[in-house]
Amino acid sequence: MTDNREFEIVADTELPGTPERVWQAVTQDTSAWMFPTDQWPAVKTVDEYPSHLVTRMDGPDGWFNQLEHVLEPLDGGRAKLHYVHSGIFADNWEGQYDGASKHTEFYLHTLGQYLQYFDGKPVVFTDIQGPAASQTPDGFVQLKKALGVDGVAEGSAVEVDVDGVGG
Repeated sequence: MTDNREFEIVADTELPGTPERVWQAVTQDTSAWMFPTDQWPAVKTVDEYPSHLVTRMDGPDGWFNQLEHVLEPLDGGRAKLHYVHSGIFADNWEGQYDGASKHTEFYLHTLGQYLQYFDGKPVVFTDIQGPAASQTPDGFVQLKKALGVDGVAEGSAVEVDVDGVGG
């Protein structure tokens, strides 16, 4: 038995980039701040550059996943983003909704960091999975300690070498 139910996660945030730069980040540069999405079978149902974008994926049994981005320019080269993630989860609704809510906050934060510090710079996506023990509320604190950057001030430049990653 499935527990298909609709969901909607809404977030409003200001981002350090013009609507055009945010549009570029959410349509072509996702691997720089989230993960590569260029292989997803998403269909753009609304494509009004640079102010309104809706992408949707449909699956079996009524499942769908939809992302909406509404962008408005703000003073100082900034943009307001109204973000809506909606769809129908099939099975484990509570767990999927909890995960989607948390990753929405995380991804919008990393989008802002990308636009603030890395926009237009070359990036390489890597997928490094930590051990199960790292999946705790203080996981990032422990990661920063392990990388030797726990005392570094926000906004400081750092170089990190991770065994087995990179050239």
